[in-house]
Amino acid sequence: MAIVIELRSDTSLHEAIKTLAKNRILSAPVRDVDAPQDASWMDKYLGVIEFAGITHWVLHQVLYMFFYIFLNNSIPQMHWLVGNSNDPEHVGSHIFLQFQ
Repeated sequence: MAIVIELRSDTSLHEAIKTLAKNRILSAPVRDVDAPQDASWMDKYLGVIEFAGITHWVLHQVLYMFFYIFLNNSIPQMHWLVGNSNDPEHVGSHIFLQFQ
């Protein structure tokens, strides 16, 4: 019997990548946390998250930063937000770029 790994819609990108890597899978369906248990499959799932899409997004961000640096001859300020384990809404690490 095959096991289907689902990700919840409130899962952070960091946790999603860890789950995909740990289970050695390239993609997983994303379940809507607000959907009722008895909802149809079309209402339960929002879409699929996949490594190819994540990689594309990361490369796009790097390319955007490269052109920003090239055109403005300056590096944008980088801000780190490291989540507090007491605040479940902000757990994890995120990078925010502030372009001036």
